[in-house]
Amino acid sequence: MANDFDARLRDVRASAARHRSADVVLIVLTLLLSATVLVPWLLGRFLLRDTLFRPEASSVFDIAIRKNGTYFLSDWTAGLAVLFVFLGLALVLRPWSLRIGRVVFGFLFLAVGAGVFGPVSSHLWSLDEHVSADRLRTTAYPWSDTKYECDEQEAMFSGDLWQAHTARTEGLDGGCDRIVVYKGWEPVGWAQLPHGKTESSLVIQNNGLVQVKDDNGHVITSFAIWKPPIQGASG
Repeated sequence: MANDFDARLRDVRASAARHRSADVVLIVLTLLLSATVLVPWLLGRFLLRDTLFRPEASSVFDIAIRKNGTYFLSDWTAGLAVLFVFLGLALVLRPWSLRIGRVVFGFLFLAVGAGVFGPVSSHLWSLDEHVSADRLRTTAYPWSDTKYECDEQEAMFSGDLWQAHTARTEGLDGGCDRIVVYKGWEPVGWAQLPHGKTESSLVIQNNGLVQVKDDNGHVITSFAIWKPPIQGASG
């Protein structure tokens, strides 16, 4: 009986020793990955955006507006939260025999990951989404990045940047025959110009009617937008 007990005790101690060695490797590896800054940021940037604790804000209707610099701290702390939580679970969910110190560290890492880094990242994310939502209203849509543009007119009203982009229909030779109106990054209306006509200015009225005029001030076409400004805008 004593021999069996001694053998069992040796097995338990040997197993605990192996687990403790693995614990050290996990702890050191996690701390090294966290210290790189790059690894947790990559996790937050590419795997943890628009997730349960960092949901996409309804006001951010185009995620291309997001800038990595704006979201850096939120992405970084999100990655740290995941690294610390996984390390904590790895330490806590294995046998506790002769590993109480490691288990305590596991609960500590869980508390820091889920109770500190997670909420901080979530809060920063909300602030960053608010910044992006404001930029969607107050900056010009990058039309010329993907489309051929002849001209652009801008006017700021009630905190929103209104733009009229004059563009060329694909396949058309020469001239620009289309006007697209944007409220920030949101398209709100467009019109096809009569053949041979050139836009010089436009007026956006309170009722949402857009009048396009030539160099002589004559209205060459008009169209409605579905989100008119509070005040009339002219460009």
